[in-house]
Amino acid sequence: MSWFNRNVSGRTGKHSYREVTRQGLGSKLSGSVGGMFFGFLIFAGAFAVLWFNEGRAVRTAKGLEEGLAEYKKIDYKNIDDVNEDHLVYACGEASSDEILSDEEFGIEVNALKLKRKVEMYQWKEFTKTKKEKKLGGAEETTYKPHVRETVS
Repeated sequence: MSWFNRNVSGRTGKHSYREVTRQGLGSKLSGSVGGMFFGFLIFAGAFAVLWFNEGRAVRTAKGLEEGLAEYKKIDYKNIDDVNEDHLVYACGEASSDEILSDEEFGIEVNALKLKRKVEMYQWKEFTKTKKEKKLGGAEETTYKPHVRETVS
């Protein structure tokens, strides 16, 4: 059970939010048993995931060793049709004649890549949580968030 309180102060215009939850002894016990079952299920599933991942790693390592044994080093300036369907290695300077632009900021540059970094304005939330033991093993939790400062 939870409810929402919204109080608006006339002078400052600040909002407050408060959430109260109650959990009985029976629901706490059933949640614990369910968590144990889910934990054992995850533990057993981890072995299958590990087996799959290790098999994939072995196949990747074998493929890399095979490629290392069969590659040909070529001159990047002289492309030859003889090397068609072969694994080749070329080393050289990467360049482009294309002009990249960002219309929003009016930037034009001769480059291989143009990257825009975007930031957003956000706030940092602090919370207060209060737990109270009730009669019969029940527990009441009160959660109240509030914003103190802004971060950019």
